[in-house]
This record gives sequence, structure tokens and C-alpha cells, in this order.
Amino acid sequence: YELKKEQNLFQACSDEAVDMSVISNITVAPFFDLYIKALFVKDGIALKTHYINSTEINENVSVLKPSKYIIVILNLKCLMPEYDLPIDNSPLHIKCINECAEIYYTLKRLTHSSIIWFGFESIDNISDKITGFVDREKYTVEFINNGIREKFDDEDVFINIDRLIASVGAYNAYSLKYKYRWNMPYSKKMMQAIANETYKQYNILSGKTKKCLVLDCDGVLWGGILSEDGIEGIHISSEGRGRIFQDFQRFILGLYYRGVILAICSKNEKSDIDQVLNTHSGMILHSENFACIEANWNSKSYNICNIAEMLNIDINSIVFLDDSIFEIRQVQNELMDITAILFSPADIVDKLSSYFNLKAEVNIENVKKRNDTFKFDAERNKLKYLYQNTDEYIKSLEMKIDIRPATL
Repeated sequence: YELKKEQNLFQACSDEAVDMSVISNITVAPFFDLYIKALFVKDGIALKTHYINSTEINENVSVLKPSKYIIVILNLKCLMPEYDLPIDNSPLHIKCINECAEIYYTLKRLTHSSIIWFGFESIDNISDKITGFVDREKYTVEFINNGIREKFDDEDVFINIDRLIASVGAYNAYSLKYKYRWNMPYSKKMMQAIANETYKQYNILSGKTKKCLVLDCDGVLWGGILSEDGIEGIHISSEGRGRIFQDFQRFILGLYYRGVILAICSKNEKSDIDQVLNTHSGMILHSENFACIEANWNSKSYNICNIAEMLNIDINSIVFLDDSIFEIRQVQNELMDITAILFSPADIVDKLSSYFNLKAEVNIENVKKRNDTFKFDAERNKLKYLYQNTDEYIKSLEMKIDIRPATL
């Protein structure tokens, strides 16, 4: 019923349009179409989908060419029914890799689309029920997936479907009824998981992500209250009460290395915050990881506005995280465009993952340079308020001009 309501909303949705084609050798349309359109319509996006059999790609060029995204969902048992048999099937594995590579190269030749390819699963293996979960010989599903992945360009995406199945549960991922009735081996839950992952990758490829995470300190980066408990009394460690905060900091550091700008907004003395960041042995995050630190007794909405101005970013690109419902509501009331989240250790990673859609690749050096640039910009913006005119401000920057002949 809820999916039908979303489908009705889709008919009236026209803010933005996305064209997507789905290539498959099984039936995926009935549930995938409803789930994926329900996700897009919530963002005001009209999604137009086309479903093409993997053997009929060349006959559907006119449909494929307008597609900005192509989703490939192939079932290994349909391509290679013998892969479960205890025979020398290495030639079949090579043949399967070559067939998939041909599909990929054909799509690259015919379109300029971004390709999201779901790899073959190894979890639903009949032999496992007989032999147990032992390591297999060289020629396995992983061998096939690696062979296909090696053909991929960097801008395309190869999804590990085993992880999706694990998130749903192997016994919940399949449906014999759908398999033999419609040639759809996956359950509704699994199709929803595939749709969610497709939407996640769409957001990553299209760059739809928040830019900055603004963090409170007490009860978020560490346990306890710094001004009351002192630096030795707060909880941040690899065990006991402080472990959950250290694990959370590692997660935040992962966001930092993937390009998220970090900032602090805390009702504390800045000197105390600096001392914790730079001297506490349990800290994973340190001063150099934060582009801006606003630690004072002003309202948090006021400080967040200062952070946005100093970093030269929009309020709507910021996610603010605090453990106080009072602070969350105050910020939401004052700053309508901000995303403010109440910190709760049990589901905070899931909450943040809804707003940050980041590529898996990491370039640490580029991230550090980018963070330094934001820091320098923030310092320059602070200096503006210390001088009464532009000439004094420019002199304070102590800029030097180096003039030399142009070189190749």
C-alpha cells in the first residue's frame, strides 16, 4: 500500500528527471521499480526506468542512449547452471567472465552512461549445504567477480552483492515461489536492498552529499562533561565506557579521509578543547582534522553561522550533531536549512549515512591540502573583523609577490 502511494506521487513529480536502464537475465522489475521510484520521488525526482534482457542490448540502443545510469543485475545460475557441480569448470568460469566483459564493453561503446554492476553472489551455493562452509579451489565465484571487475573503468561501480545478502540475511534474500513463478529468485527484502544500494550509488555518482559535519564535544566526541570532569575525567579509550566514543571517532576520521569537512561547535573553553584534542591519549581525532573550532558560550546556531561563513559554505550543506535535544531544537528553529541530528550511539552511523554519500577511494594528501585551505580561509575571514578598512586587512596578510619569467 505504501509503495502504491509513492507510485501515485511519482506521477505528479516533475522537479527533476532521471533516465535509468536495468539490464538483467532475471525478472527484477515488479519490486525493484516500486522501491527505486519510491526513493527518488522523496527527493522530488521523476525516475524513468527501462528493463532490458541482457541478450537484447543491441536491439535497445534507442532506449539505452538517453539513460544516464545503467544498472546490471545478472544471475550466475542463469548464465552458468553447472557452477555448483564438482567438475573441472574452469573453462566455464573463463567463458562467463568473457560474456560479462562483452556486455560491459558493448554498453560502454553504445552509451556514455554511468554503470552500476551488481556482482555474482557466492552465498546461495547448494554445495555449501553438503560440504559446509570451507574454502574452495581457485575457480570460484570470487574468481569470476575479480575477472569482471578488472575490466571496469574507474568511473563505473562494481557492487559486492554478498554484503547486501548478508545485510538482509541469506534465508531472507531468496524466494523459491518468485523464482519458479516469475524467474525472480530474490525476495522483496532483497529487491529493496538492491534498490537502496542503487540509490546510494546514484547519490555518490551525482555528488549529492553533505559537505560538512559540525560536532558537539561533550557526549559526542567523548563521554562526560569536560568543564566538570576535567581532561582526566572524560571517557575516551579503547575499552570500557570510552570505547564507543573512540569507535565513533574512527568512523568520523573515515568521513574526513573521504573529503568531509569537520568542525566543532561546543560550549566549552577553546583552550580546554585544544588540550583534549592534542594531548589526550584516547583521542583519534586531533586539531589538524578540524577546519574550524568554535568553542565558546554563544548560542550554537550563532556559532554554526560563523562556521559556515568562515568556511564559505551554505548552511544546507552542513550536518550538525549534538547529544542535547534542547540544542538540536534551538538550531533547527534558528536555521531552517540545516540538518540537525540527535546523537545516539546505537544508530548514529545509519543516520549519518543517509546524508553523506562518498566514494570509496581515498587520497589522503589531497584531503589534507583541502583541509589546510579551509583553515587558511577561516583565518583570513577572522582577520577581516580585526581591521577597519581593506588596506589594513591586506597588509596584515603579509602577502609577497614573486615575479619571474614564465617557464614551460
